[in-house]
This record gives sequence, structure tokens and C-alpha cells, in this order.
Amino acid sequence: MDFLGILKHKPVIAALRNVEDFRMERLSNVGVLFVLGGTIFDLPSLVEQAESFEKLVFVDIDLIKGVGKDASGIRYLARESHVHGIITTKSNLIKSAQKENLISIQRIFVLDSESLTGGLNVVDKSKPDAI
Repeated sequence: MDFLGILKHKPVIAALRNVEDFRMERLSNVGVLFVLGGTIFDLPSLVEQAESFEKLVFVDIDLIKGVGKDASGIRYLARESHVHGIITTKSNLIKSAQKENLISIQRIFVLDSESLTGGLNVVDKSKPDAI
């Protein structure tokens, strides 16, 4: 599925902090799901349901429980959980995700102009698919 194409058609992104709150019928206007909580055990059924409704699933690897915050964790998410992409603050995980053909979103925190400059420098080096 095409990330930008889906966002053009359905520009709303749902952020799921509790996977238990996931109800597909509430997400008809959503094309992309950000999973910001839960465990790796929640992912297979969530991804399967989301794909049946043509939705992309991104996991915030910094917030999900039970998966390593390293290249092996990324490989597991790509090959076993079949997520479409990751969200992270860590540049090394962006590179690992790209090697696994996952869409990578770099999260940066902008508190002031200095943190914006620093964040953009990090993004320039890691080359994520989105910020």
C-alpha cells in the first residue's frame, strides 16, 4: 500500500495508545494507524484487521512493550508482525527500518529554535521517510 496515496485519500491518522480501544468501525475516515502502546502480542491481529480495511499500521518502537529497540527488534516487526512502518526518535532504528523495507517516521521534539535546529540536523543524517 502506498503511504502518501493513502494519506491523500484519507488524511486522518489515528493514534492508538490502548490497543483495547481499537474499533475498526470508528476508523472509517482513517487510512493510517499509529500504535503508541500495547505489546508485540497485540500486533498480529491488529495488523490483520487493519489490512483487511486497507489501513497502514505504524508502531512506535520506543513505546511498544516486548520488542528490542535494536535492529533485531525492527527485523521482528517487519518479518513477523508485518507492520508497515515504525515511528522512533532513534536514528539508528530509522536505518534498520529502511533495510527491512519499512516506512520510517522520525519523531523529534521541538521545544525551541535550538531543538528544532538539532532535530533537523538529525533528520538530515538519518533520512527518514517522514517526520
